Amino acid sequence: MPLGRLLLPLTGTSLGLFFTLGLAGCRNDPPVASERPPARVVQLLADLLPLQANPQPALDTPRVLVDRTFDEGPADLRSSQLRSHENGVIYLREGEEPPTLEIPVDREAAEVTVLEVAFAVRSGTAGTVSWKRSGESDWITSGRSIPVFVFGDAYREPTEGFQRHHVFLEDDPEWRGRIESLRLELSDVPTPAAVDSLTLFHTRLRSRYTLEGGPLGLLRYRLGEESIEIAYAPTPMTFPKQLSIPENAALRLAYGVTAAEWRRGDAVRFRVVATSESGETLLFEKVLEPRRHPAAAWQWADVDLRPRAGQTVELRFETQSVGTERSIDALWGAARLIVAGDQKTPNVLMICLDTLRADRLGHYGYDRPTSPRLDALAREGIVFEQAFGQVATTLESHASMFTGLYPAQHGVAHDSPVGPLAPTLAAALRRHGYTTVGFCDSGYASDDFGLGAGFDRYHERYEHLSKLDDKIDRFLAWQAESADMPYFAFFHTYAVHSPYEPEPLDRWRDFLKGDYAGSLEVPISTERLFDLMDGTLEPTPEDFVFLSAVYDACIRSTDEKIGRLLDTLRDRGELDNTLVMLVSDHGEGFGEHGMLLHGFDLHREQVHVPWVIRPPKSWAEQRGWSPARIEGLVELVDVPATLLDMLGFSPTEHLSPQAAGRSWVPLLAGRGRARNEVLAFVPRAVGEGSALRTEQLLLFEMSYLDDFALVAPERRRLGPYLFDLTQDPAERTNLAADRTQRLDGARRALAGRVEDLAARRVDLSGGASQGLALTDAMRAELKRLGYLGK
Repeated sequence: MPLGRLLLPLTGTSLGLFFTLGLAGCRNDPPVASERPPARVVQLLADLLPLQANPQPALDTPRVLVDRTFDEGPADLRSSQLRSHENGVIYLREGEEPPTLEIPVDREAAEVTVLEVAFAVRSGTAGTVSWKRSGESDWITSGRSIPVFVFGDAYREPTEGFQRHHVFLEDDPEWRGRIESLRLELSDVPTPAAVDSLTLFHTRLRSRYTLEGGPLGLLRYRLGEESIEIAYAPTPMTFPKQLSIPENAALRLAYGVTAAEWRRGDAVRFRVVATSESGETLLFEKVLEPRRHPAAAWQWADVDLRPRAGQTVELRFETQSVGTERSIDALWGAARLIVAGDQKTPNVLMICLDTLRADRLGHYGYDRPTSPRLDALAREGIVFEQAFGQVATTLESHASMFTGLYPAQHGVAHDSPVGPLAPTLAAALRRHGYTTVGFCDSGYASDDFGLGAGFDRYHERYEHLSKLDDKIDRFLAWQAESADMPYFAFFHTYAVHSPYEPEPLDRWRDFLKGDYAGSLEVPISTERLFDLMDGTLEPTPEDFVFLSAVYDACIRSTDEKIGRLLDTLRDRGELDNTLVMLVSDHGEGFGEHGMLLHGFDLHREQVHVPWVIRPPKSWAEQRGWSPARIEGLVELVDVPATLLDMLGFSPTEHLSPQAAGRSWVPLLAGRGRARNEVLAFVPRAVGEGSALRTEQLLLFEMSYLDDFALVAPERRRLGPYLFDLTQDPAERTNLAADRTQRLDGARRALAGRVEDLAARRVDLSGGASQGLALTDAMRAELKRLGYLGK
């Protein structure tokens, strides 16, 4: 039952129609707008269930079982290629076989749940974990691998730090019996490596985070396709909470057990009990029996609180084992106290079409019909004509888009994810009563890298663009059930990202103009694209034309599907109360400067992105906003401040004090002026470098990592590069050697900006460091998207 119907004002006779246990059923029919008073969140999970500093036994401190820090040498360590031991670090040499480490365990598998590895290797390397059971001769390989320094981070010496990864061994069905030894193979290709430590833990709760100085964290947890914030409640457990119940209130919450418990199948009873001076009331009771469910997934419920309206009660959240005496790892999550009320701000739908260049859309001047539906959206809204991303890679760019911080400030990368308590756009909107939800295509948009911070629910699947229609259907189903609450929905897709695969191909074949007789075929694998990049294959002009045409077809296919999403919202009467934002994180190269794909330089095709805001018409008119085109320079770091300001919320109260993003609400009303300059940065996994762009010039310089192998040496641009954009908008002629005075001035300006940002560095981790071991599905997805090299 949609919450709006649950919260409708009730008469005395109708009150009995509602259940006192409060578990609302789910239906697929969309709510009727005229019947539904909007709801708002009045308290969040952190207020209802303890998140941090939970008393024991809610927190489970990991118990160290085997610790190999190598401070006194490589004792009890077997290595296939030991090179040296220095300062507590084991160095392995490069050779014909992959470096392999083996440590004795001699423990029951049930005792050991987590392997922590701290090590450094060269690019394109993965760690494989295997083990041998007592009395058996064969090694068993885990289904999870460890990615190391995606793209090409240089080999790190100990003083520069090591990556730490956690492999949750208990997730593997083959992790059973008595384990004799454990083996770590550091690469599927020979490579040098340095290993700082191998540590085996026992902990009851699997999480992606380690809280420094404390337990394996319990801030976010994923079951199935959805990650949420949780409180750990191993049975038997009771959380008491004092709460004043407003009129027309309900409690929306999730419950479940850990993935390991789901496989064991033991049942848990979840109860919510209210106690006050008038007595005790059972508000909610549900026995979760994992064996009855086809797959692990969060269970959701609405608990009716109206019988206790106006009272101050103690809510008790209880978990109990059913049919067994052992303690079961149960979880409460995403609890929200919600009430009926007037919705004063619109819903927000933020659509990110990953890897979409601005200049390939009709409303940015493209002459091919790639985007008729998005063009229509742009005509109803505000178009920022010169919006630039901060970095041409997905994770780092989204981190800037969500926080208002430059990459030089937030430092987010594949091995330094966003922490769960980071001050993000989603977290800010949640504080103002929005339910926040993400529907993403995984990869580096995954919550595994922290982008779910601030979201109540973060849905993701390891799939590619052929499932875009399915993802749209899942979003629309969620929206129909949740339209009673104001929401911020982030909808992300890789549908125009490599491998380029317009779907269905036959429908968009007209975009593949001309008779192409080259070696490329649709879908064009990322591996083949890297062959063209690193010199394995030499691209021809015809290859570039063909790739560009397939990319256009991907945009046209995606445009139609996004049009269907918007049409459905319009038919439901929801679009008139929804602010729609269209953005992209970065662009894509098609040989304009000798490069394919993205992340490898800072030219316009890599960082010029669409940014369109289409607010509800009547709501915009009340504020004096009308469809417009903003000509000046803006950046993706400006997205959170602009959106918060549009909705009437102060950016400075919710974002980091160091946030560099600006609000462009004054520009919407024809006041003020845009930026004088914008900045962009080279992703840390590629090398070092930055760019300064004004209306008149572009300066960038960069250096690739020494072992960077994804770009042929003759195609690398190390700089400095200086372009006069008034005379050379295509950025073809490097003037660095001829305009030395202008170059020196631009370099000083850029160095000053970068130095200033470095002084305002922000730690987004919140005291959490991530240990991530990729599943086979996730590794395959990242490889298909080109983030693990060839």
